[in-house]
Amino acid sequence: MLATASGAPPLGVTTWCAGGASCKQPMFGTGHFGARHDVCDERLVRASADALVEHGLRDVGWRLVLVDDCWQAPARNATTHAITHDEDRFPAGMRVLAD
Repeated sequence: MLATASGAPPLGVTTWCAGGASCKQPMFGTGHFGARHDVCDERLVRASADALVEHGLRDVGWRLVLVDDCWQAPARNATTHAITHDEDRFPAGMRVLAD
């Protein structure tokens, strides 16, 4: 397991488990929390996922690419009022990107 000199996981490694249960393995991943909205896009998220694979991180447990709040359109859908993806920055949509 990755750890700092103090034994704590390094920044960016999530160790939270549902219900406070103890985890066999921490959830490893990368995220875009706090990213500027003008630089967070489908290309960046795909590149992050590809980098996890290319650098062998997937093989040692890294599984997550977290997309925080940079994906949504500036306004809700006018008909359904649902929050939708920004079609300029995420043209394929979030379902395609997640798959």
